[in-house]
Amino acid sequence: MLQVKRLTNKPIIYDPFISSYLSYVYDYKYINEKSILAKISYFIDYYSFKKADLILSDTKIHGKIFSKLFYQKPSKIKIILVGSDPEIFYPREYNREKSKFIIGFYGTYIPLQGIKVIMEAAKILKSYPELKFEIVGGKPGNVLFQEIIKFRKKYNLNNVDLIPHIPLSQLPEKIEHSDIQLGIFGGTLKSNIVIPNKVYSALAMKKPIITANTIAVRELLTHEKNVYLCKNANVESLVNSITTLYEDKNLRDKIARNGYKLFERYLTPQKLGNDLKKLFLKLL
Repeated sequence: MLQVKRLTNKPIIYDPFISSYLSYVYDYKYINEKSILAKISYFIDYYSFKKADLILSDTKIHGKIFSKLFYQKPSKIKIILVGSDPEIFYPREYNREKSKFIIGFYGTYIPLQGIKVIMEAAKILKSYPELKFEIVGGKPGNVLFQEIIKFRKKYNLNNVDLIPHIPLSQLPEKIEHSDIQLGIFGGTLKSNIVIPNKVYSALAMKKPIITANTIAVRELLTHEKNVYLCKNANVESLVNSITTLYEDKNLRDKIARNGYKLFERYLTPQKLGNDLKKLFLKLL
């Protein structure tokens, strides 16, 4: 960012999406917060924020964290939601019958996603033989993925399919095959201040979604209207949420229908692109 600032007099717009400092120190915990490496990571982020003329954030609460942590004026930070690509993620219909009620999840096995919470919920829900968890996204080198494989084997969770990472082009078919999609439940700082891609994808594909009740999610979504919210990092709450939606088709359909309406109104590339254009023009 410093080099860019030296090369041009034009306004600089910075879209950090996430802070490396927050992710590696507080979320992944790869770096000790008192280490020299943590200080270096902080100052790289700090100066990038400082030199920008406009900073983009995906949620209001995330923007507030940026402002407080990196000493930026709140007026310098503007909110642009992430949205989803409707050319990839859109409602699709399958005519074939399914013998199972599918609870779908995809992710990269990072802390904010709360995959252990999902697996503990699956363990409890073994008593529902018609429920099936399809968890997509594991890679062989991922330590947490290996732990989850062992967990599944230890408790003989035949109600869980662990599907390795697949290309993006194949993901919509997996989502459409599900009856419910799961969001994030990790209980980390980051899980409380972002709305993950998987939530937007579910909205775009007209799927009911369960995710943690966080400040960030409540900025956009409303419990039992266009999302079903449960307590963050709480296995019992997730189990109750899954069984509630499983037993109430009308509620599932309502959440899916309203979620899709919200996506079409606020979260398409056209809508978000126009919002971004307006912010750009104000800098000129």
